[in-house]
Amino acid sequence: GNAHVAVPAGTKTRADARADADADEEKVAYGFVVAWVIGDVEVQILEVATLPSMRRRGVASALVRAALDLAPAADANLECRASNAAALRLYEKLGFEQVGKRAKYYADGEDCLLMTRVAPAVSARELTRLLAGLSPEAARAPAPPTPEEKQRGATMHKQDYPRTRPAFVRHRENATGTENKRGGGDADGGGFRMRNRIRK
Repeated sequence: GNAHVAVPAGTKTRADARADADADEEKVAYGFVVAWVIGDVEVQILEVATLPSMRRRGVASALVRAALDLAPAADANLECRASNAAALRLYEKLGFEQVGKRAKYYADGEDCLLMTRVAPAVSARELTRLLAGLSPEAARAPAPPTPEEKQRGATMHKQDYPRTRPAFVRHRENATGTENKRGGGDADGGGFRMRNRIRK
């Protein structure tokens, strides 16, 4: 169905801007977006508009993100004038890519660019939080550090550094031709032993 989202004047611009059905009719909106949500599989953004005095303040970005959050798992499509460089930069920043063009689409003969955004993969943690009723922004928030991570901080222990050599090496016969049995080994001297992981 149709969705209308507005950022009302007198409030801070937020990425989770949503329609306020009970808002005072006399309030002035900084901007609005009109979108179709088709079966939770596609979002079509039909129009995005902001007051000229409120441009370059994140209003349009908040509106487009709000429209995308109407169906987070759906792909999104929109059309844009080829000469609208500011809008194109915004859409590309939000993950849209040009997939086609309609030549001389507008009444003044200007081309129309077709743009699509493929829905990003949703992690199990994010999906669980969405099902629990959290907003898309809250669901995408990184997990808080565990007590162990807080205690460790940003310092890594030597044994946690990536190794340039394998941790285990295969036993071979010694110089006399006898089998080296230390640490265990099979009949052909092909057992494994662990290297010292920490080198001073």
